[in-house]
Amino acid sequence: MKKILMASVALLTMVGSSSAADLYAKAPAHAAPVFNWTGFYVGVNAGYGGGESAIITESPFGSGVLALKSNGFLGGGQFGYNWQAAQFLYGFEADIQGTDVKSSLGIPALFGAAAGTTVDYFGTVRGRIGFLPWERFVVYATGGLAYGQTTTNSGVPLGTNTKLGWTAGAGFEYMIAQNWSLKTEYLYVDLGKDAFNLDQFGLPPGTGFSVSEKTDMHVVRAGVNYHF
Repeated sequence: MKKILMASVALLTMVGSSSAADLYAKAPAHAAPVFNWTGFYVGVNAGYGGGESAIITESPFGSGVLALKSNGFLGGGQFGYNWQAAQFLYGFEADIQGTDVKSSLGIPALFGAAAGTTVDYFGTVRGRIGFLPWERFVVYATGGLAYGQTTTNSGVPLGTNTKLGWTAGAGFEYMIAQNWSLKTEYLYVDLGKDAFNLDQFGLPPGTGFSVSEKTDMHVVRAGVNYHF
């Protein structure tokens, strides 16, 4: 009888152990969320820009350059698309910025126009390539086309130019939630050199007189993106 009782206890123990193992095997695993960067996104940003605006004059009597330091705040929005391939990220991004980046000679205005240049707005259209050390974090390089509008005065109003240039930079972005990321970015923006129409001063082309303006700046900005 004692042997039968012991055998029954052993059998029950084996059945219980087997059932517990089955329950454990069937229990769902709580895996960490997977962050995928592929897809469209939109966002906003704000930052600071500083650089140089140069007013370049040429005449039959010689030439000169008035180089002025510029700085100011900026803000705007961006949209883009990412393709993630393993630990690499490829994509494009376009943005537009309103700014109060300006330079000034620091002298009283003549005819209502203080000498200097104001960047009215600028934007970029860029490619991006990045590396993901881990799934939430990407470090990237970026570069492409830059465009913008500047208004220049040289004691008297010279006019407004729509400009086309280039940009390059780098940044990093961190996914704080499934659809939200924070980014910090540096860009060098060169809006190029453009000449003004001097007909208003009675100096049509061919007289040997010209005035042009060149703008470049360093931009540091932070932003937030929503990923669809």
